[in-house]
Amino acid sequence: SIEGWFHNPLVADATVAANPQLKGMRWLQIFDITMKAMTDAGLMVILNNHNSKSGWCCHFSQDEGLWYAPPYSEAQWIDSLVNLTLRYKDNKLVVAIDLRNEVHDYEDTHLTWGDGDPKTDWALAATKAGNAVLAANPDVLIVVMAMCFGMDLRVMKDHPIELSHPKRVVYQTHNYLEYQVFDNLSKEIGTWGEIRNFLLWAFILTLLPALLLLRCWYLLGSPFPKRGTFRISVGLWLVLWMVVGLTVSVLIWNFGKKFCSVMLYTDVLPWIVSFSVLLILSLLLAIVGLVRRKPWRYCKKREEQKPPESLDEVTPVSVGTTEPPPTLDSSNTDSPMTIESWKIGVRLLMTDVKWFAYYIVLRRHRDESGYRMNPAVRWDLGLLLGLQLFIPLVSLFLIFFSFYVWAHIVPTYWWMERHLDGLWGWALEDGFPYTAPVWMGEFGQEVRGQYWLNFVRYLSSRDVDFAYWALNGLKYAEGKVDTQSGNFITYDKPRWENETFGVLSHDYSTVRNTWLLLDLQALMDSPATWIPDDPPCNRQVLGGSCGNR
Repeated sequence: SIEGWFHNPLVADATVAANPQLKGMRWLQIFDITMKAMTDAGLMVILNNHNSKSGWCCHFSQDEGLWYAPPYSEAQWIDSLVNLTLRYKDNKLVVAIDLRNEVHDYEDTHLTWGDGDPKTDWALAATKAGNAVLAANPDVLIVVMAMCFGMDLRVMKDHPIELSHPKRVVYQTHNYLEYQVFDNLSKEIGTWGEIRNFLLWAFILTLLPALLLLRCWYLLGSPFPKRGTFRISVGLWLVLWMVVGLTVSVLIWNFGKKFCSVMLYTDVLPWIVSFSVLLILSLLLAIVGLVRRKPWRYCKKREEQKPPESLDEVTPVSVGTTEPPPTLDSSNTDSPMTIESWKIGVRLLMTDVKWFAYYIVLRRHRDESGYRMNPAVRWDLGLLLGLQLFIPLVSLFLIFFSFYVWAHIVPTYWWMERHLDGLWGWALEDGFPYTAPVWMGEFGQEVRGQYWLNFVRYLSSRDVDFAYWALNGLKYAEGKVDTQSGNFITYDKPRWENETFGVLSHDYSTVRNTWLLLDLQALMDSPATWIPDDPPCNRQVLGGSCGNR
């Protein structure tokens, strides 16, 4: 931290209880000893400015997403980087300086890339700091964090960072299950299998009544309303769905503005615009229908209107007879105050059941045209109500079916590959002005599920170097993130907690999960040798480590 560099505080004995030889020492002393121990073991070290104030990070409610988080200025941030670079300049195994951890928006400060604003332009700040570090030691690499907690590098494509020394920039990304918005469903709601089963039943239960209404409409002779009535119905239902879609998109926009506005313009704004345009068009469709149909005229002429001919006398033909149905008025003049079509529809459906029982189940084939209404019944209030049920049922069916298909696609490697290629994988392509190495600076997981398998497979296929979070078995926690609200809940006082992502267990000697260590070791080869298991996890070897997803 910047605070550690400038204040060099005395480290509490409890913090180094496992290393009694470090008791009574200050921050820089312990830092020097740690650096020497790692490089003496032959490890290459990347120095990282994790935050400004000593403590835990990172949450969108914290100002640590800014490189000039109070009380430290940008100049002090750069000064700490330069001085640490000089401090270890003669140690050739200190190979890179990671300028800043997980930059993100904070309150009304929305970070940008390449617009020249010194308060928001992360590319400008990284260039300034990178050149200052290279002036102190031109041999180190400069690690630049991607936007939005390290998720998104797309803004770099049109404005790559150029430093005073070429081929020194390494871009850094982070990835966790929480960063995959859609994959979070399998964490918060249920397994992908459970989600797919729910959606399957949902679209079946909406499809069946829709088909029943469609069949009833067919048996009634397929009557069709006036175009104005149809436009009003379809238009108003579309207005409702567009309002729902627009509301969800705006809610996502407002939440995203808390930490990642740069992604919103690419990923959310097109949805807001699309829903807004479709909302206007749907409203115009309904208005045109109202103008053409003029439904208010029925209110004025209600007492003058002659009651429509009753349809109670009309009965469907019994199964097994060939007598044609009574002739009805086939004109398409609406009779808005009756529901006679419902009565006839029910009778016809009952006849349909008998027809199915006699001529399908008993294999006595017969055409149902003998009891289909011909000519069609008049369009009335009953049919209008049926249309108002049919439209949302079909809409929900399409939504559930789309989600059902989507729930099969999202957990696949194909989806993750295209998702990560779109966010930062493109930078690995050779021969472009933006081509640069990308380092996976943080990722971690406690379950060897579909997300892990897909992600590790991606790192292997792209031969991406990485740093895993975390090696330690315990973590120093000042609070926790509420997964329901997304807010950070601060503890009354900090405490040590189990690090569920840790390679080691709480005793710092036992390997927590064998599968985790094996997968990471396979990724360490160059090229990587990691090969996904089929089935995804060998329970005979790894047992409960496979998890339940």
